[in-house]
Amino acid sequence: MRKIFMAVVVMVVIAAVTPYWFGREIENHYDAYIDEIRHRQALRVVTAEFQRGWLESRSHTVLELPQLRLLLDFQQRFGHGPFPQIGAIGSYTGFTPRMVDAISDLRIGGSDESVPIVISARVALDGTTQGQIDLPSATMALDPQRQLDTVASTGWFEFSPQGPVHLRLPLPKSALATPGGSLELEKLALEIESTPTPQGIPLAATAIDIGRLQWRDTVTAARTTITEFELRSRLTDNKGLLEYRLQAAAEGIVANHDPEFYGPAIFDLDIKGLDSAAIASARDSLPAMPQSAMSLIPILIAIFDAGQPELHAALDVQTSEGAIEGRLNLLRQPGVTVSNVLGLLQAVQLNAHLLFPDSAVALFFMARSIGGATEREDARAQFQEWIDRGYLRRRTDKRYEIKVRYMNHELLVNEMRLEPTQ
Repeated sequence: MRKIFMAVVVMVVIAAVTPYWFGREIENHYDAYIDEIRHRQALRVVTAEFQRGWLESRSHTVLELPQLRLLLDFQQRFGHGPFPQIGAIGSYTGFTPRMVDAISDLRIGGSDESVPIVISARVALDGTTQGQIDLPSATMALDPQRQLDTVASTGWFEFSPQGPVHLRLPLPKSALATPGGSLELEKLALEIESTPTPQGIPLAATAIDIGRLQWRDTVTAARTTITEFELRSRLTDNKGLLEYRLQAAAEGIVANHDPEFYGPAIFDLDIKGLDSAAIASARDSLPAMPQSAMSLIPILIAIFDAGQPELHAALDVQTSEGAIEGRLNLLRQPGVTVSNVLGLLQAVQLNAHLLFPDSAVALFFMARSIGGATEREDARAQFQEWIDRGYLRRRTDKRYEIKVRYMNHELLVNEMRLEPTQ
């Protein structure tokens, strides 16, 4: 009986002490997370407060996205392990030992009047995290000039310390209003799977599907509608060489000021032969570099000089007046070492070919008309000048054609040498 009593006492002590230990671990993870963010240029830490309790802790974190002028305001509750019960995720119940249950209320824009997006998570002892994202049916003011309308939906995510990340988020309907116009999305579904390389580069596969996308311009009242849009991207590693593949397709594209219907439309991009170590080195050196285009040149040279980089792109859009077809191939010439900008120009080999009908020209002029009548007329004059110089050729099928070839410092447009002054 005495042994049973002592065992019970030990279990009670462990049950009482372990939540405190888990609380300290959670606070350490939080501090490390905030410290990592402080070294990122895309985010700025405005507020980072952590209040640790015995069974439950709370934090208040405000992050700023300076480029978008947005605030992300997190109010978080952490239920300490090994058996926390704060109702983090209804579908994950029971007494499986875990480090923490967490509930985060995210307010975009930092306004107390905005409706929170609830992010619930359950973190296992090995760090594996499962959770869900609950988006409300609400109107949220991102800032005084931008407003987001959403329909209620629930997403799901999972990741582990070993690297795999999986995110699935459906959005039945949403709309973003800005001073320039409004963007409406219907039947959007986002899915991401990611696993990092030894250098920490995420090898990811992304799928985006949108049933209908429409942009309405505030100034011109023009509407552009894209139906049945899908995008697939994948980054893979083959023995230290990265390959990025992107494929985008749309069933139809309609602009209300243009009687022409475009579609199906397909775009394919393939970038291969990038050295994984060079990319990782470039990523690590970016935070310490000054923000200027010139500072990126040494990084680009280092990336281009490693591996066997090449780029291939293809565009095919069907129209009633003839297809829009585009091809672009950019290769590194074999045996050429890059050490400066001139060397980079010598190492590049480019071939491009573009065909398009009159309807595509009209769509281009319509897009330029957003800037006003003067900009539209300048575009027409520039287009006519290209025809007069022979940079654009009219084919027998009534489509315009342009071919571009660059090699060994020589640039040819429709087989005519183009001098630097041109």
